[in-house]
Amino acid sequence: MSNIELKPCPFCGGEARMMKMGYPHWVYCRNCGARVHGGKSGEEGEKASAEAWNRRASDDVADEEAASAYLMSITSSFASIADSLERFVDQSNPHRRPPGSSLSGY
Repeated sequence: MSNIELKPCPFCGGEARMMKMGYPHWVYCRNCGARVHGGKSGEEGEKASAEAWNRRASDDVADEEAASAYLMSITSSFASIADSLERFVDQSNPHRRPPGSSLSGY
């Protein structure tokens, strides 16, 4: 196996090791047992597994404020879509009950 540097375990900080177990290469933590594989075989698999292990969420989002703003925009978009769908369903249902009415009349 090549000499690929592995980051410490993202869960416990333990030492990571590369091993080949059947078809994929696995990277695992010697302390807590966390493990991952890259889904490929051969040297390509070794590299893919190391990249999967070394990837951290913080690598994708450099700025916490930007991540927060992004999540807020998604939440707002979903709320707007849900409101639109609810209005559509209410308007397209000829058997709908008026808001606040009870089922006792049915």
